[in-house]
Amino acid sequence: MGKLFCNATFVPLTDEDARADALLVDDEGRIAFVGPLEEARERAGGAEEVDLGGAAVLPGLIDPHSHFTGSLQYLLFADLSACTSFAEITDTLREFAAKRHIGPDGVIMGNGYDQNNLVEQRHPDKSVLNAVSTDIPVLITHVSNH
Repeated sequence: MGKLFCNATFVPLTDEDARADALLVDDEGRIAFVGPLEEARERAGGAEEVDLGGAAVLPGLIDPHSHFTGSLQYLLFADLSACTSFAEITDTLREFAAKRHIGPDGVIMGNGYDQNNLVEQRHPDKSVLNAVSTDIPVLITHVSNH
């Protein structure tokens, strides 16, 4: 029988100005219709009506690869995006560690390097990380977040 959701502004994001008055969900929980309330009622076939009290309803975001949610953690990392050499990566990480007072119980983390923008034209290896510290773990991730 499903459910008919109404008394809300439904924003389907199909185009910039798209809005609807109702959303009909089938018994499987899938969206069966988004559009005018009267048409939704005709299609509903006696489905339970749920009044959303004037709320706004937008599509959800499913991020199965976690770059979106994981990207917030990079706010706590050293920004390596402007680095053009291994030396700049090393300097940036050292300055970050000093400024944050990262000691042996911590981890020095950086994000955003792009090997295509480095004079070395390759990914940094453990010698670059060891130049930052051999006592504190050092982790860097690529601009692609890998």
